[in-house]
Amino acid sequence: ISPGSVYFGFGAVMATRIAKLLKLCFRKPRPAHSTEKLTYGMPSTHSTTIIYYATYVSLAAALLPPEPPYSFIPWLLPPLTIMPLATSIALSRSSITDWVEILSSDRYKENDYDGIPELVDAINLQAEGPSEASRAIRKKLKYGDVHRQLRALTLLRALVENCGSKFQSSFADDALITRIKALATNPLTDESVKRKLLSLLASWHRQFKDDAKMSTIANLWGSVGGGK
Repeated sequence: ISPGSVYFGFGAVMATRIAKLLKLCFRKPRPAHSTEKLTYGMPSTHSTTIIYYATYVSLAAALLPPEPPYSFIPWLLPPLTIMPLATSIALSRSSITDWVEILSSDRYKENDYDGIPELVDAINLQAEGPSEASRAIRKKLKYGDVHRQLRALTLLRALVENCGSKFQSSFADDALITRIKALATNPLTDESVKRKLLSLLASWHRQFKDDAKMSTIANLWGSVGGGK
């Protein structure tokens, strides 16, 4: 076994140990419905290890002796491929569904925006981010208590405002639209939830009424009786 291999393995073990130590310091709980509840949540041990591997490989490649005629490849390839990929994997370890679960809990006040920037980043990093976020929010609107429904609407407003055009054009699938209409018209819906939802739909109508690509969203306000 070479000294380099021992050094690499020792570093990987230390990275995981440090992550576990930080878990005990920060004591961030896992999502309420997580199947893995014996330890704390963040920082992710998997993410820490992935970032360690990527950093080690990138530095090792940069320090390798040049091998003409392709001497630039070991120096250039890792930063352009390994590090971005590792970063994407590490950030996506905190699944969007888990983020929505945490951010809709009663640990957050109704209009608290803490944690939402991280959710935005996670959504924008993943190809299926908008659809996963839409599904997670829809479930909170359907099955959540009043606080979770209010928080889901806060999250939805923030994501439409901050996730960009890709999210805006793809989040409103048929299932979410059906749930929004049902929530807005159901006489059993809590009045505070209904007021917040109608306010959100009215704001979307004003913002997107002249955008043909967003007509489905803009027209939700009128379809639930808004303005009558």
